[in-house]
Formats: sequence, C-alpha cells, structure tokens
Amino acid sequence: MTPEITLTLLGHLSTWNVRMRTDTPGALWVAWVRHATHGLLGIYVLPKPAAMRAALPEQTWVRIQGLLRPLTVVARTDADPRCERDAAHTPLLVHATSVIVWDRSARLPASDVRHVQVKAGRWIGGGYLAPTRHLADVACFTPTSPVNRAILEWRRPYGVITRVGTRRYLRYVLIGGAVPQEERS
Repeated sequence: MTPEITLTLLGHLSTWNVRMRTDTPGALWVAWVRHATHGLLGIYVLPKPAAMRAALPEQTWVRIQGLLRPLTVVARTDADPRCERDAAHTPLLVHATSVIVWDRSARLPASDVRHVQVKAGRWIGGGYLAPTRHLADVACFTPTSPVNRAILEWRRPYGVITRVGTRRYLRYVLIGGAVPQEERS
C-alpha cells in the first residue's frame, strides 16, 4: 500500500500543458515548479473543465498543497526533463489539490519531519541514498547513518536535474537532515 503523504510547496510555476499518462489511458494537466528549496518538481492535476483550468495560476509564485504521488507521463520533445529508465517519459511527483498565488513576502511554511520506508541503499559522498519502497523513481538521502533501518526521516523533496548530452534527466530525492537556514526565518 502506498503511503499518503501531504505536502505544501512554494515555487515559481511554469505554464500548464496537457500530457498523456503512461500507466492508464487519459490526460493530465502538468506544470513545473522551481524553488531553491525544492529544485525542479513536476506537479499535475486531474483533467477538469476548461473553465476550471482558467482559474489555475501560471508563470507566477504559488503555494501548492498536494499528495506525494509519483507517476510518469509522455514527455514533450525538448521541453520536459526525462525519466532515467525511459527517455520517452517524464516523472511527476505531486498530485496538486490546491494551487494558489503566493505572496513572496509571506513567512515560509515549516518543513515537517516525515518518514518513508526504504530498500537497501548505499553511502554516497556525505550521506546515505536509498530507493523508497512504495514510491517509484524516488530515493531518500540522509546525512545520518541508517544503521540498517528500513525507515528514514526526511523534511523536503528535491528534484535533481542531470544533463547528458542534449537531454535533461530528472530524479526525485527526499532530503533528510536539519531544517535549512532559509526555512527558519
């Protein structure tokens, strides 16, 4: 059973575009959110009437509330970052349930400590990177020793872009550790 994890994210939103799902027939509205705390994250909303789409903000700073629910969609040529395991697809991370314009002078929401079940991982650089057990294409990074634990703590998701030739590949990592300085103020 996939855990239901709710998130609140802040960032600059791209325009909304339609993408076809890869797991079942049908389309989704997809956008990209970028913020220093989160990197690049793909979000999606379920198809809605055109009148509702007009109410969704575009190309502005937004506050997004949603569920951590990864899925993949068909990538748009030369526009979307690719999935590491299939270059014809792009990974999305958050099913957005609320997208509203955000006042950048407002106080940032605190990052709650959350938990995720992981498979066996490996030490890289200054921490431990392990694939999550129930969330496809998502890993958890923590600077502390896991001591053979199957549950790791994390505070925020991060979308990491890797360039290989002309293509950009996107990997999602749940980041553990202390609250970043910019979230304390």
